[in-house]
Amino acid sequence: MDFSGRLDTLIATLAENPWSYQVDGHVDADNEHGIPHRTTYTCTLSTADGEAWTLDDLVMS
Repeated sequence: MDFSGRLDTLIATLAENPWSYQVDGHVDADNEHGIPHRTTYTCTLSTADGEAWTLDDLVMS
């Protein structure tokens, strides 16, 4: 399984203090038949203290 790298992943700051980010990327993996497949994702992450992070939303297609 390979995740998109820093140059292929979009990160947008949605809010500051508390911090919230939207991340758009992809994951490449082989299915059960060994055929490569790419899944794209968009997730929203947030933190109030910079230490504990919460996955607020995840959409995969």
